[in-house]
Amino acid sequence: MNTHNRTPSTLLQETAMSAIVQISFEHNWSEEQLHQSAREFAQNVKPTIQGLVWKIFVKDAGASRSSGIYLFDSLESATDYVNGERVQGMKCSPDLSNLTVSVSETMVEESILAGAPL
Repeated sequence: MNTHNRTPSTLLQETAMSAIVQISFEHNWSEEQLHQSAREFAQNVKPTIQGLVWKIFVKDAGASRSSGIYLFDSLESATDYVNGERVQGMKCSPDLSNLTVSVSETMVEESILAGAPL
């Protein structure tokens, strides 16, 4: 969402029910495989996920641990994603271990005040 020309009250109405999903895992991928997977998601998978606004890719420097932080337009969309085929496949992947998934409602007004890209 482009937030530059919206007032805080308009932003609050537009994102009132948004949710954050955080998925973290350890992997056995090379650095190049990690980046390729992220590019594939951004270019081809993201457009197919209902309600996904954006995703931030995070990697732990020096460790084989990565995370994704996702903003969904609703708690329902976030829940559907974590219960869906893609996340269930991640849970069964032999390339991933110690996978954790959390879904949280956003504190929209406070986040907007703090400059969050909602």
